[in-house]
Amino acid sequence: MLDGLEPLQYPPASVRVGELKDRGLLAMLQNLAFAVEPCLCVVTTRVPVTDLARVAGGLVVSVDLPGLSEAEAESLLRELGVTGHADHLRATGVEYAGHPLALTLLASYLTDRFGGDIRRRDMADPLDDAPDRAGHARRVMQAYGTGSTATAPPGMPASCSACSVSSTVPQRPALRRTPMPGLNDQLVTLSAADYSSVLAVLRWSRLLPPDANHRSALDTHPLVRGHFGQSLRRRAPDAWRQGNKVIDGYLVTTTPATPDTLEGLSPLYSAIYHGVRAGLASEALTKVCRRRILRGDGFFSTRTLGAVGDGLVALSNFFDRPFDRVTATLADQDRAFVLRQAGWCLPRMWSGRLHRIGAAGPSGGVAPGGPTGAGPRRPRPHRPPRPAWRHGPLPG
Repeated sequence: MLDGLEPLQYPPASVRVGELKDRGLLAMLQNLAFAVEPCLCVVTTRVPVTDLARVAGGLVVSVDLPGLSEAEAESLLRELGVTGHADHLRATGVEYAGHPLALTLLASYLTDRFGGDIRRRDMADPLDDAPDRAGHARRVMQAYGTGSTATAPPGMPASCSACSVSSTVPQRPALRRTPMPGLNDQLVTLSAADYSSVLAVLRWSRLLPPDANHRSALDTHPLVRGHFGQSLRRRAPDAWRQGNKVIDGYLVTTTPATPDTLEGLSPLYSAIYHGVRAGLASEALTKVCRRRILRGDGFFSTRTLGAVGDGLVALSNFFDRPFDRVTATLADQDRAFVLRQAGWCLPRMWSGRLHRIGAAGPSGGVAPGGPTGAGPRRPRPHRPPRPAWRHGPLPG
């Protein structure tokens, strides 16, 4: 059972939406899909696992789960300490479209502020720009972010904002120690005991997952992180950029200069993401992407490690609209380099996807040369030669 796979997938805004970041996990799931002995693996996620969607023959079944029924919503709310008439509880389930996370957060909000009285649910104001079911969860998170709850110590809204900047655990101490007006003002002056109290309240409110074994882990549900991140960017754009700058600096300085594995390069890919959002696109491209990931004209990550997809995700950060308009903050020669690299990566990534799709036979079996076969490969169709600039990454 793999519950909550989404943090290990590329997000919906990525060019590799739904693909697994961890190649070991992908290999395990593919082996399970093609296993000779009967087996079952249940995966839950909000984002379709596109790597598994390419497996034909009914070996992988995707089921879209509906929202909770009225009775299920009533049962969940009562279990979480909400009190009131059954009709009110069931009406709340309908109002929140049966969204489990929204109902869970609402239950924590009501029990904290109003003793669990379901009649006070209207204190969480509806959102005007939330047509999807996830908007119901953001509705409750907005109530948390706009003020302290009855039992919350000072710093809870600031903690929500700080957690939204990054989903990686080690950076959080850097966010807390570096004064950034509008982001962590209250956290800088908190004692260790008060800071622990803030985290305890966030976990009790289910804005942070309860984790008895890793008390320093501050990762959040993607919906929670996304909501507070967007809110921070709108409310305090300077603080949002400064937070990304701190994360970028932490990753750049704590990662070895030239990692030899894709796992070792992962923090540098994250540094590019945060550096661009901090307004440091030129430095992210020159000092991180070209010098430490591609290693100059050697193109280490793409040629040696074969990390074409990861490179394309990194390059997408330098586009205002992937892969159409490169950000204007880059110099002309840097913009040309980004376009050339993207032009080299795109056809190779898509050809790799088509090859994996073709590995499964039309009846669901595995074609010769597929994941478990050892037969000859299909002959490749004749293709006219491509323009010379597509044959490999060109030095900038």
